[in-house]
Amino acid sequence: MLRQIELDDGKIVHRGGEIDPGSGLAVRSTGSEFEIGRPEPTSREIFYRIGAGRIEFSEDVEAFRARSDADLDHGRLLALVEGLPEPPDGSPMAGVYRLMVGSYLTLGVDGVSVKQRGSDVVPTRKPLHKAVTAFLAGLGGDYGLAFSGGLSSTFLATCARAAGHAPVLFHADLHRDGVPRPPLPAPAGLRIEHVPCALSEVLDQDTITGEELVPPTPELAMRRHLVDRLTDFAQRPLVLGSLLESLVTTTLSEVEVGRGGRHLLACEPFHTTGVLPDVSAALAALKTRGANAAAARAAEAQPGLTAPATGHGGHGLPGLTEEGREALKSAQLATGALWRAHLDDLPAPVGRAQARLWENGALAVAGDRTIVPGLDAGVLASVAGYEPRRLGHIRDGLFVNQVPMREALAKDAGPVRESSSAFALRAAAAQHLHRERKKVAIELSNGSVLADLGLLDIRPVLRILDDAVLTADRAPMLLRLTWLERWLRKR
Repeated sequence: MLRQIELDDGKIVHRGGEIDPGSGLAVRSTGSEFEIGRPEPTSREIFYRIGAGRIEFSEDVEAFRARSDADLDHGRLLALVEGLPEPPDGSPMAGVYRLMVGSYLTLGVDGVSVKQRGSDVVPTRKPLHKAVTAFLAGLGGDYGLAFSGGLSSTFLATCARAAGHAPVLFHADLHRDGVPRPPLPAPAGLRIEHVPCALSEVLDQDTITGEELVPPTPELAMRRHLVDRLTDFAQRPLVLGSLLESLVTTTLSEVEVGRGGRHLLACEPFHTTGVLPDVSAALAALKTRGANAAAARAAEAQPGLTAPATGHGGHGLPGLTEEGREALKSAQLATGALWRAHLDDLPAPVGRAQARLWENGALAVAGDRTIVPGLDAGVLASVAGYEPRRLGHIRDGLFVNQVPMREALAKDAGPVRESSSAFALRAAAAQHLHRERKKVAIELSNGSVLADLGLLDIRPVLRILDDAVLTADRAPMLLRLTWLERWLRKR
């Protein structure tokens, strides 16, 4: 629903219904002034448009469709294929913006203003597991847990048990015939319910109609399917562990490396067995490139704070023309600058939550059916109480991350799955393209809209599709490309 706030003859007039109190918005309204803001991260998105003496806003960007067309910026289209983040205030429609955390819109006699205010998080000394346990205790026990067997979901399960609850653990079962199902142990006293989830139909680009306001992406479609499938099956609110790991993730450059960096000598890949000759070289390497790609991004932001991760895994889109490279570069630079400026204005845990909400777009599509402890004010305050160096350490030659969660699990749970949350989605994309790559290659060879726009030479893409190994290696990016091409052709 599109809500409108107007200043009519010096008085504030509301049109379009009441504002949902559960939307996470801060609203202040007097006879002659109206203010709406987003003081903290939530799993709901709010979009707005401003005009002369008017503010329009909605949780659904589709509500603005009647007056705008999708903005087909070439750089943004290529960034979508690469899996790069949108600007923090971006939307697919010209003149429509996403309300960012800390942003406030004010309508009064002087017109409309948009201001940024700091989001206050007062650090506490409460350990993370106690903060999450207290949050779950407040839910009363009538909920289920989305359970993957990974760090976040296992941590949530043990916190629920500490709260005196025994929720059912709902596991999205992506098992394929003929492939052994890996063990999935449940924490003591809790039961796992396996929920069959088939992703093959979700990835079929024939479902794309061209009527969608924005180009659909396979990652969001898969995440939406999994969340919908689990919540429909559970028939109760579902608690998600999304964001928890990100909130307590640090980088090797921020942890204690010992006097003069001596701990690096025992840590892969900085040991001296033919990789780096001495501590000085290790420290230099750590400073320039860090332990992983995240460290490079962190160098451009607050300590422990990074923009949303990219989705291409280091493999760029092949065949970009000079015009395509320039358009993509321009979009990357503009988006990166906006994210850095936005995150610098936020407390570290709020910034982490805001950035990771983009990566977990499914949080915004399940509405009231899901609960995300990582957005709770008490949990964010607990995270704010940890210095970055307490979030990770070097043990037995390994860099151990998310230490507050792992220490809480050390006594109550066994090993957890260490594959990333996106592993199953990447595997599903690879399997789908393995079956469909010849069909996809024929479709692209018959015509490419991006090629017609002068942005892409399709021949390098076709050569990759001709090689099963290369196709699997770049499956997410190739699938995003085929989905975008189908959407562009059907518009």
